Amino acid sequence: MEGTMSIRGMASGIDVDDIVDQLIQLERRPIRQQEARISQYQQSQKAWQEINTNLYNLRQANQGLLDLRDSRVAVSSQEEVLTAEAATRAQEGNYNINVLALAQNLIISSENALDPEPGVSGTFSINGSEITIEEGDSLFMIRDAINQAQEGVRASIVSNHLVLEDQAGAGIEFGGDNQILQELELTTGEGDFSRVLQEQQDAQVEINGLLVESKTNVLDDVIEGLTININSVGQSELSVGEDTDSQVEAVQKFVDAYNKAATQMSQMSGRGGQLQGDSFLNRLRSNIRTQIMNPVGDGEINEGINHLGSLGISINWETGQMSLNESDLRNALQENSDAVRDLFQAREEYDDFQGVGRRLEGLLHRTLRSGDGSITMRERYYDQSIERAQDRIGTLERRVEQTRARLIRQFGAMENAIGTMNSQSMWLSQQIDQMGL
Repeated sequence: MEGTMSIRGMASGIDVDDIVDQLIQLERRPIRQQEARISQYQQSQKAWQEINTNLYNLRQANQGLLDLRDSRVAVSSQEEVLTAEAATRAQEGNYNINVLALAQNLIISSENALDPEPGVSGTFSINGSEITIEEGDSLFMIRDAINQAQEGVRASIVSNHLVLEDQAGAGIEFGGDNQILQELELTTGEGDFSRVLQEQQDAQVEINGLLVESKTNVLDDVIEGLTININSVGQSELSVGEDTDSQVEAVQKFVDAYNKAATQMSQMSGRGGQLQGDSFLNRLRSNIRTQIMNPVGDGEINEGINHLGSLGISINWETGQMSLNESDLRNALQENSDAVRDLFQAREEYDDFQGVGRRLEGLLHRTLRSGDGSITMRERYYDQSIERAQDRIGTLERRVEQTRARLIRQFGAMENAIGTMNSQSMWLSQQIDQMGL
């Protein structure tokens, strides 16, 4: 121990501490072996946690395929004129849309700049919502009272002018005490607006030659399943069709997730990999590939789209990597998008065959579930193995300390014996010298 001087070996001249340390190092060899096992277990456990993450991502990508729906997309030839959103019920087709005029909200203001503290009081209403003003209320407090009373008309202050804008397309209708409205210079004595900054105007749009008017620039009840947002006056062609891009994107995400998981499992199980020779990992790799690539049903089922190769998806059996021919997938979606979705989503009880995505989901669910999933059980095995190794180390450490104590006692006894012999030898030498022999 640092700071402690040892006097062992003074009688024999032997470095007892060094000999004991070397012997103890030999005794600790089983401990080092257990520590190496713990390190191996921890590295293997970490490898399975990484595999679990990539398989979870694969499961999420597979869920994207299970969630594919018959969807529509609306494409505008002139987005500066209009854009559109399509619901599933929207019918495929083309629309010639000519925006003749945009909808404008009614905007009015006080005739002149008002005093920051107008000193007015009373009660009036805007579109049926009642507003009460106290005599000490400032112009800003009057603005806030209007905005808090209702949402259709918004009040603001510009250069001490009180400005009201209709934001709901319902116009602005005053009621109640006309006196306070006149004092705020919003109306005249006849009840007319004192100052109109922008007249209210309906949007005017021709759709395939049919004139449509709207109080707002959003047409959500003109063509079933379409919400059209008008941006400016002008003409645009609006095309509604199958949303192929989102479906291709979902399939590509699945391919990418599979490749990442497959690459990692291959590296882990290959020569020099952290899980080399792990039979469970090898079976898992094989099962995932089988669930994905095997055909569904028989050759006549699902309009002939009964395996991923029908969609341009293939696996290189040498590299294990999956690839997607996007052109083939788009052709399949165009010819029979329902059959493509069924290839992933079909259920045995409803469709007489189990889709690829359903099969894979079943396997990944059994593998990843937190309570008794295959990987969870694998990680639990490593936890238990680490715990047993740690217990073994504890036992060996106690045994080593006992051995150290025994060696120290034995070497101490040897030193005492050698010391006694040395003393006796010196005494005999002295006696012989005195006898003059």
